[in-house]
Amino acid sequence: QRLTRIEALKAITMGGAYFCFEEDRRGSLETSKLADLAVLSDDFLAVPEDEIPELHSVLTMVGGKVVHSSGDL
Repeated sequence: QRLTRIEALKAITMGGAYFCFEEDRRGSLETSKLADLAVLSDDFLAVPEDEIPELHSVLTMVGGKVVHSSGDL
């Protein structure tokens, strides 16, 4: 038995925020929440399963500020 991709995504985003008692500040993209996000090189939900390990961040934001950009955008 294993998680679906949606379940895994929720576990590391919303679940992580809940675990740290920060669900009011992070874990989902909503007005007034911190803008922590990563733009991946391909669609995590659509790529074949064996290609997931090859995904990489092309842009990372923490608190609404860009902290990494690969220039691939």
